[in-house]
Amino acid sequence: MSRALEGNVEAMLATGNPQAAYEAIVDSLVSLSTSPAGRAEFEILPYTHVLPKGQYVLRDKLSLGISKLGLVQAFLFARPILMGHLDGTAPRSDEEIDAATAVMLLLDAEHLTAANTRKRLIARKIKAATAEVEDDIAGDVDGIWARVAVDLAKEKLFVDSLLTSRLYRHNKSPTLLNHRRWLLNEIIQKQFNIDFNLRRQLQDVVFVAAERHPQNYYAWHHARIQANILLGRPQAGLEPSYDGPGSIRTSAEAQEILKLVVDWCISHHTDTSGWSFLYWAFIRLTGLTSNDINATHGRILQLAKSLRLTNEAVWVFLRTVTASWLVSSERRRDFANVLHYLYEKEGDRYPAGKVLQSAKSWFREFEDDDNA
Repeated sequence: MSRALEGNVEAMLATGNPQAAYEAIVDSLVSLSTSPAGRAEFEILPYTHVLPKGQYVLRDKLSLGISKLGLVQAFLFARPILMGHLDGTAPRSDEEIDAATAVMLLLDAEHLTAANTRKRLIARKIKAATAEVEDDIAGDVDGIWARVAVDLAKEKLFVDSLLTSRLYRHNKSPTLLNHRRWLLNEIIQKQFNIDFNLRRQLQDVVFVAAERHPQNYYAWHHARIQANILLGRPQAGLEPSYDGPGSIRTSAEAQEILKLVVDWCISHHTDTSGWSFLYWAFIRLTGLTSNDINATHGRILQLAKSLRLTNEAVWVFLRTVTASWLVSSERRRDFANVLHYLYEKEGDRYPAGKVLQSAKSWFREFEDDDNA
């Protein structure tokens, strides 16, 4: 993200009131964080959208429109607060640092210092709660951990709001997704009573982020990490194993996840990252049977035929599944027949013909290797 400013913007910043902008935006964020209604929707209003003097925010329920000029001013006010706190020259309270880092991440999703500072704030609260539990003589252990769970839930909601809002780079931000991964690990390791259902995680966060930023490899990779945790197969010890509410252990649960992903991929059939996740789900989702995979493969083939889908994302997925021995010989014949049908109909068009010819050549090579 470029931090260069146009000359007229620099002039407006020089005559603005950064503190007023900062306080207005922080007040709105705090108000949203106390709302039980759910995820917020942030939108940055362009410089051409001029608000009345002294106004920096427009709010409609959970939707927050923030003046871009006001946000830049607030960022310039927030950064010295964080830097002064970190270097020890101007220590601030946890609440002040939480507010400053929230403003900074709202403008710059890749501000690693801000994200890591928020991690340290939460880690300190968990450490303090642990010490309080050990020293507690009244026996209010549940109450102590409940207070920390509230802070974790608020942080997760804030990060989810950033990831799913129509912002510049937030939908695919590795920094925000890594922060969310860290949060989920803390929630599971300490067994906080916070919802961690893969279906809702996919629908409410991953699907939205992937739709607002197509080919969103980062969001789909995050979905793999979540699914691995819920499957009880954490990667190389980097995540804790999980067997609580929302874990995937039955065929019905796996089929529900499969249906959601298939429907999303069909609705976004040019998105190769979604198809890659579906192929991964075929292999990794515990409880899926060969009938489930064959039926899904057949459904996608028939849709490709009836809708004449010839984009590369669909056909790379179909040919990869066909070659993986996840499907039956009958499905491989269906693949060849649909491919031949579409090539006759669309083969003289570009780029459809090129995609189908590539799949056709690949399938012949696959057949030769199979018969060797």
